[in-house]
Amino acid sequence: MLQRFFKKQSPIVLWAYVGIDEIVLPAAEVKDPERNIPRSIVVSVVIVTLIYALVAFATTGALGKELVVMGRSEELQTKCVEIAAKRAMGALASLLFSAFLVVSFIAVMNGVMLTASRIIHDYAEDGVFPQILAKVHPYFRTPYVAIIAQALAGAIALITIRSFIDITIVCDFLFLVPYVVVSFALLAKRVQEEGSDRQKGIRIKGGEIIAIMASIMAAYFIGQVNIVQLVYGVCALLFGIPVYYLMKHH
Repeated sequence: MLQRFFKKQSPIVLWAYVGIDEIVLPAAEVKDPERNIPRSIVVSVVIVTLIYALVAFATTGALGKELVVMGRSEELQTKCVEIAAKRAMGALASLLFSAFLVVSFIAVMNGVMLTASRIIHDYAEDGVFPQILAKVHPYFRTPYVAIIAQALAGAIALITIRSFIDITIVCDFLFLVPYVVVSFALLAKRVQEEGSDRQKGIRIKGGEIIAIMASIMAAYFIGQVNIVQLVYGVCALLFGIPVYYLMKHH
């Protein structure tokens, strides 16, 4: 069962953890970013890990051996937490669970709108994307054109792929590829800066080992993507090439 879970569900579980690194994107609007951003990353990782661990512990305690049976059912696999909550709190569980989901979705949407629109806006400022995407609202000071473009891209993905699970895994793939590239870039940077005075930023002892392990894990998760999801992910990556070429020769 555990092997089947890691093969089928690990890319979905990964979605709960990706994106913590995006805390660095609004660095220009953060007070003392060199001090506060690293702290916020560490605190976020600790809080998220504790919440997921507590939920998993409570669910396991409430369901016990029934988890094995539920793990064999595609329908029940995604309802374990809900079933455990209903057993613990009765009829009140449905209301609380729905409220929790609404709050979670709103929180995720706020985070995605902030970070994704900032990426589009910054790329436009650097000349990678059309300049219109760099426009900032005169009153709210938000990259409103980038936000609209982000919403349209999400709508196109939903219409094209149609499955939320497939969209989630494709997004995981699009996160993991840069993770691998960044990990190798970190190793190359450490080699270049070794023994020099150019060392900047935050240095974690054993960072090279972490980068290697992260690359291996990312490669493993990429290997769990099915052929349809892989095609969507590769097409999304390749779509950026003509855009970059056109902007460079504009």
